[in-house]
Amino acid sequence: GADLGGADLDGAELDRAVFVKADLRGARLPRRMRGVVLDEAKLGRPELAGKDLAGTDLTGADLAGLDLTGADLSLCSLRGADLRGASLRGARLERSILSDCDLTGADLRGASLVGCDLSRSILRGVDLSGRDLESVILIDADLEGADLTAARLVRCILDGARLARANLTRAVLEQALLRGAALDDAVLGKTIFDRVDFTGVDLRAVSFAGLTVHRCAFLEANLERMSLRDCDFMGSDFSKANLRGADLEGSILTQARLREAALDGASLPNVVAKAAYFGGASLRGAKLSRAMLRYATFTRADLDRANLAAADLRDAMLDHAEARGALFLSARLERANLSHARVEEADFSEADLGGANLHALRDKGARFSGAKLLGARRTDVDRLEAEAYTPPRPPR
Repeated sequence: GADLGGADLDGAELDRAVFVKADLRGARLPRRMRGVVLDEAKLGRPELAGKDLAGTDLTGADLAGLDLTGADLSLCSLRGADLRGASLRGARLERSILSDCDLTGADLRGASLVGCDLSRSILRGVDLSGRDLESVILIDADLEGADLTAARLVRCILDGARLARANLTRAVLEQALLRGAALDDAVLGKTIFDRVDFTGVDLRAVSFAGLTVHRCAFLEANLERMSLRDCDFMGSDFSKANLRGADLEGSILTQARLREAALDGASLPNVVAKAAYFGGASLRGAKLSRAMLRYATFTRADLDRANLAAADLRDAMLDHAEARGALFLSARLERANLSHARVEEADFSEADLGGANLHALRDKGARFSGAKLLGARRTDVDRLEAEAYTPPRPPR
């Protein structure tokens, strides 16, 4: 609580000095103040531009409007600090704690923010364009309207962050966590997502059309009726996601996982979903005409009334699938496994089922006009009896 107001401390050795609750208003500070504790100190309007403040404790400090241009604030604790309108141009903030800070109107152009913690901080409208934000923690941060154009967000944690109307044009998000984040009306032109976790996010107000979204997680995400045309979702996981009525025409779903996803009424013509997994998914009335689905798995999927005309289903797994009333006109089903599938009233006209496994296929009312069935394997009666066998209960 020392009163050092107006003191001339220039040239003093103050590394690791403790100024808890001290009055430093008007004091002339030295260029280097590493590891100094300024917790609850009264700073007034100090000259801090270009100062070496690495490791300094500035918890709760009032730094609003101050010029911190080029200052070294790496490894600092600025938790709860007021940095509204502060100039941090070219400042070093690596691995600093800036949680619960108000950075509204702060100038962060050229600032180094690698590894810093900005959890719950206010960054509305802040310019972070082109910044390297590797390993930055932004949990529950308010980034509404922030400019993240061409920013690099590698291994960032953005869980619960508010990114409504943020500009992410040409930004790269890699190995980032966006669980529960709000991305309403965010601008995503040419944005690249790689191994990003969108689990549980409502993305209906986001435009993903035409984006590269590799190996991302959309577990239980809400994508209902979204336009996802021409996206590259290679290796992404949509398990239990809501994709009802979504438009995925022309998108790439190679090796994507859509386990138990809801795709009822979805539009997927011309998709490339080679080796994709649709096990247990619901695709009632989905449009999959001309889709590349070779090696795809539809085990126990619901394809009732789905349109798979001219689709490539070679070597696909459709065992135990329900495809009643589905259209397989001119589809390629060579070597496909349709054992135990229900295809009542389905249309296989002109389809190629050469070498397909049709064991225990329930095809009452199905149409096979002009279909190729060379080498197709019909029901194996002995196998069917064995499958239906129930061993007797052991005596009590």
